[in-house]
Amino acid sequence: MCPIAGKKHNIIQTRDGYYQDYVFTDKLPVSASSQRKIAQLPDGTLVTAFYTGTAELSIALSTDTGGHWKLASDILSRFSIPGIKNAFNPALAVDKYGMLHLAFRAFGADTAPYTLIWYTQSKDGVKWSKPVLIPPVNGQVYYHGYPVIGAGSQDEVYIAFDFADSLYVARSTDNGKNWTSPEQIAQSSGEDTRPSMAIASDGTIYIAYSEYLNLFCCRSQDQGASWTKKKVFGSTRARGHYPSIAVDGQDRPVIAYLAEGGSLGPEVYRAIHIQWQENNWSDTWQYIVVDSVYDAKMFMHMPSLTINKNDVLYVAYVVSYDEPNIFWPQWPKDIVYTTSSNWTDWSSPLRITECHNGQLSPQGWPNLYWQQNRPAQKGFLVLWDGKEEDVQLPSQAWFARCFRSQDFIL
Repeated sequence: MCPIAGKKHNIIQTRDGYYQDYVFTDKLPVSASSQRKIAQLPDGTLVTAFYTGTAELSIALSTDTGGHWKLASDILSRFSIPGIKNAFNPALAVDKYGMLHLAFRAFGADTAPYTLIWYTQSKDGVKWSKPVLIPPVNGQVYYHGYPVIGAGSQDEVYIAFDFADSLYVARSTDNGKNWTSPEQIAQSSGEDTRPSMAIASDGTIYIAYSEYLNLFCCRSQDQGASWTKKKVFGSTRARGHYPSIAVDGQDRPVIAYLAEGGSLGPEVYRAIHIQWQENNWSDTWQYIVVDSVYDAKMFMHMPSLTINKNDVLYVAYVVSYDEPNIFWPQWPKDIVYTTSSNWTDWSSPLRITECHNGQLSPQGWPNLYWQQNRPAQKGFLVLWDGKEEDVQLPSQAWFARCFRSQDFIL
C-alpha cells in the first residue's frame, strides 16, 4: 500500500540496501525537461527546484546527502512581479563560487498561453534575487520552450531553449547580472527538442538536442560566441531524442538518449543508447546500447545520465507498459536504473518505482545528481516526481521522491 499523502514520511529502506524519502507531498513538481534539477552547495547541501502546482517555484534542501529534505522557500512569494502569472519547468546550476543559478518558464499576466524565460540566483537556496526576464527572441511574446542552464569556468552563465523551430542561447558574462539577447545556434523540429547542456572544465559548452528527430550536439569554445554542430544519431529508419549530456573525467561529451526505429509493422525497436566522442570533435561517435526492447507494447524514454568521479556511468530512465491492469487503466510507468564501470557491461536494470504493481506512477523526467567538475565519488541519487493512487478510496496525491544508493558519497 502506498504511503498516505500529507503524513510525515521517514526514510524507507528498499531492496538491495537502497533508501527512499519523500521531499514533499500534495504538490505537483513537474520535471518535464532534461535539465538537471539537483545542485550541491560548497557546504555539501543538496538543492532542488520544483513547480508546486500553483504560481510558485519551491526549493527543497537536504543536508544529509538526500536522506531527508526540507522545503526552503517559494521563490516568487517574496516578489510582486506583474509579468509573471505562473512559473514552472525550473532548471538549476551552480558555479565555481557556489552561487545557484535558476532559469524557469512563466506565463505572463497578459501573455498566456505564451511563455517567457526568467532567471534568478541565490547563495544559500533560501533567499533569491528578484527574477529578471531574459530578453524574448526578437522581442516576440511567444512560446519559449524548456530552458536548460549552465555555469562556465569564468563568470559566464548560459541559458538554452527552443523557440519557433530553432535552438537559442542567451549569455551572461558577469555571473547573471546582465544578459544578451538570445542568439540562434541551430534549427530544430520544434517537437521533442528538449536540449541538454554540459560544460567541460576548460569552459567548452556542449548542447545536445533533437533536430527533426535526429540527434545533434552543438559545441562552443569561445563562451558561446560561435557554435559548430555534429550529427550523433538518426536516419530515415531510426531517430534519436530525449538527450541527456554530461562530460567525463577527460572532458569528453557523453550523451544518453532514446533511439527508436524498425519496420512499419506492429513491432518497433526502442533502446537507450549512449554515444561519446574523443576530444577531436570529429564525425565519429563511439556507441553502446544500455537497454533495448523490440515490443510494440513497451516503451523506454527520458534517460538521465551521470558520471561519477571514477567515470562510472549511471543511467535512470522511464519504462512504460502499454497494457491495462486493475490499478492503472493504461500505460503504467516505472523508473529503472543501470550502471557500468567499464562502459561495456551494464548491471541488470533495477526497478525503482512500483507503478507496474499498482503503487506509484512517475510523471516526469528522472533527475540524477550531477555536479560539473565535482561529481559524486561513488553511488548515485535520483530525484523523481509522480503521483500515488489508492484504488480503494479512490484518491491520488502528487509527490516528489528521492532515491539514493546506500554507498552514495559526494
